[in-house]
Amino acid sequence: MVTFYLIRHGQKETVMGDPSLSQVGRKQAEYTGKFFKDKKIERIYASPFKRTAETASIISKELNLDIAFDERLRERMNWGSKENETLEDFIKEWQKTDLDRDYQPHHGFSSRESGRRLESFLDEISKELTEGIVLAVTHGGIIGDLLRNVFP
Repeated sequence: MVTFYLIRHGQKETVMGDPSLSQVGRKQAEYTGKFFKDKKIERIYASPFKRTAETASIISKELNLDIAFDERLRERMNWGSKENETLEDFIKEWQKTDLDRDYQPHHGFSSRESGRRLESFLDEISKELTEGIVLAVTHGGIIGDLLRNVFP
């Protein structure tokens, strides 16, 4: 059996686009790496966004493992993916996807589809690996989307 740890990226800078981790976020990633140091992690996967890549990179240095990036670990929506989008507009669109899980936002994925993407990732890795411990560095929204799919 494969054990998965779904890790939300560390705290990010509050800017539009594809922000880096804040100083706090880098410390969070360091602590996470230290926590997993003795856990016999076999693989690390990450969303391709900068904040998840940085989180995974800091953890991977502690564990001496490479990172594989997977598009299915992307967040459902990202502020700044739509040109000239204000934070207020982004939050409104995000809330629509929370309330109506099948709502297709102007950019990104529905909540239900995001959960399915993460579930597809987990199923594929489970079949490929059969046993071991895997870290998946992703986003809080998609983790919640998966949980809402599995536990309606």
